[in-house]
Amino acid sequence: MQDGIKLDLGAVETASTQMRRHESDFAAAVRLLESRGAEGASWGDDGLVGAFAAAYTAAMSASVTALTALTGALGATGAGLHDTAETAKDADAAQVAPGGGATWV
Repeated sequence: MQDGIKLDLGAVETASTQMRRHESDFAAAVRLLESRGAEGASWGDDGLVGAFAAAYTAAMSASVTALTALTGALGATGAGLHDTAETAKDADAAQVAPGGGATWV
């Protein structure tokens, strides 16, 4: 068994990029939902579709709220992964022994 922590920096950076791509995709979905606005209200209430229109409008609002939160979480995760990779690179650079070898592995 080896001591120390092994971190695949390439995999962490790839995951960071993927999270940021997902953030962008989710942000586009939020913009699309927001552009639809309160579509249900335009259907009016003839006694038949009023309940459906109200439920639709509430669901759209809940979707925007949830997707906005997920978008933020994806962005924060992507940034955190990037910061983790950078911190690990800095730590590796600081741990180089005078002879050029790593002081820990």
